Amino acid sequence: MSKRVQTPLQEKFYEVIFGTETPAGKWFDIGLIVVILASVAVIMLDSVHVPGPEQDNIYLRMEWGFTLLFTLEYLIRIWCAPNRKGYVLSVYGVVDLLALLPTYLSLFLPQTAPLLIIRVLRILRIFRVLRLLSLCYRKRTFSRVRCNALHARSLYSLRS
Repeated sequence: MSKRVQTPLQEKFYEVIFGTETPAGKWFDIGLIVVILASVAVIMLDSVHVPGPEQDNIYLRMEWGFTLLFTLEYLIRIWCAPNRKGYVLSVYGVVDLLALLPTYLSLFLPQTAPLLIIRVLRILRIFRVLRLLSLCYRKRTFSRVRCNALHARSLYSLRS
């Protein structure tokens, strides 16, 4: 699977969406976690039946808002990935797609409404972000330890 040539705009989006090293990438991940948690909270609130059509309508609108937002994010991820097929077939790409499909299926096939519980797969996306953040933290920690070791070694060689 070869990499394709990317435009500067695609490279910038890739750096922000897939990278956790940049401040923009960190803010994107934090924002994504907040949106995912809000989406899961709406799913949980929607599962508790409260009498009244107003609540059902609000939850439905919010759910579609989250679904459209996640769809946009998924499409941008595909667009800016150097290896589109690799991303779509990766574990993360499949989880992202499975988290979106139930809402769209319920629109076209009402009998698939019970599948909407699968929307909770969105919570798995948080684990991806947290894993990337922890890898970034480990890399910085290793870099600091290495730098300190080199500094100590140079000090020791100066004293000898």
